[in-house]
Amino acid sequence: MAALNLRHKAIQTIATAKHQLNLIDFKSVHMKDLFGVNVFSEEIQRARLPKQVFKALQKTIKQGAPLDPAIADAVCDRIVPQAIRIPLSGMSMRAIKGQRELSEACTIPAT
Repeated sequence: MAALNLRHKAIQTIATAKHQLNLIDFKSVHMKDLFGVNVFSEEIQRARLPKQVFKALQKTIKQGAPLDPAIADAVCDRIVPQAIRIPLSGMSMRAIKGQRELSEACTIPAT
């Protein structure tokens, strides 16, 4: 019963949250101009990418030039290490499965 009350409380909190929805005027700003702006913006690209990679990427973004796979690879090399990292604790599923298989293999059948 406590879990149900907790669930209702969470739903109520979400439903009554106040958000500022007028921060962006979608009539004057196109969605494509907003996509990823807080993730890998031009400013962040300039800071993290080698100059020639940045220029090639911007040419693709702004002019629609084909993206060389080597440039895409260089961009990925800079994005992936900066991805959000979630600290995990406890045993991995692989380790748990391995232990289970080991214990099953070592079990002596009853006679």
